[in-house]
Amino acid sequence: MKTLCALAFLGAMPLAAQPTAIALSEPVAPRFVTIPHVAAGGTWNTEFTAVNCSDTFQQVQIVFFDDHLQALRPALSGLKPGMSMTNGVLVSLQPMGSFTFQTDTDASSPAISGHAIVSTPGVSISINESVRVFVVYRQHLNTHQEDFEAAVPQFYPNEMIVFPFDNSNGYVTGIGLTNHSPLLLAVNVVIRDENGTTLWTGDMPRDARRLPPFHEAFLLRDKFPVTSGIKGTILFSVRTPTPSTTLYKMLSAIALRFSPMGPFTSLTPVYQGYASGFPYHN
Repeated sequence: MKTLCALAFLGAMPLAAQPTAIALSEPVAPRFVTIPHVAAGGTWNTEFTAVNCSDTFQQVQIVFFDDHLQALRPALSGLKPGMSMTNGVLVSLQPMGSFTFQTDTDASSPAISGHAIVSTPGVSISINESVRVFVVYRQHLNTHQEDFEAAVPQFYPNEMIVFPFDNSNGYVTGIGLTNHSPLLLAVNVVIRDENGTTLWTGDMPRDARRLPPFHEAFLLRDKFPVTSGIKGTILFSVRTPTPSTTLYKMLSAIALRFSPMGPFTSLTPVYQGYASGFPYHN
């Protein structure tokens, strides 16, 4: 049952702590946040909550994209008049206020997936630090049981992300990976077991090594069979032809761990930041 749930998540298709301190010698990337995965349709929906932590009126813009950076227009519920946008939502927040909306759950509709960019309107892709957004991924399998769900915070894109994973004892780990760079990036992967032994290293398989597609979701055991039946860690990092493009090395990701019984939870990155702040990863 769990495998079916995981496949539904990936076909339709959390998150992290505050950003790691950046070394002064590193270029500073634009300050914007992302929701690395959005799931809608079929048995899935994604709930968004925006919170204003300041004592002044604020607005936040949430724009949706599909796997190839084209506009994604999921059916949404809970919006107030005037909130709808061409390809996203403009949310107005009262001082210390909050607002919640969600994608519709419709078992008869096709499953769609993608990601979202969260920013302050009119300020390029920057965001007012007083606004925070988190999402809840929810799956409704049938009317005879409670929905399964996991809450995850917004994500700050970075050059390197390290996740723990668990594919042991019937559990399955799913990954949603997004590239926010205007460049074509080669995504390097390092997989280690619980003893720290490197099991696999190299670029993502050729059909997915370069993003675009800008967003991809997959079961870890399918993409990397060496992870089947074990626990360990997986490191994602990006590299470009010239070192001066560190500014554009921006990945974001989520990882969900599915139980054999159906429920799932998010896996928090154990590291996210610049490669210079982590031991040599090749």
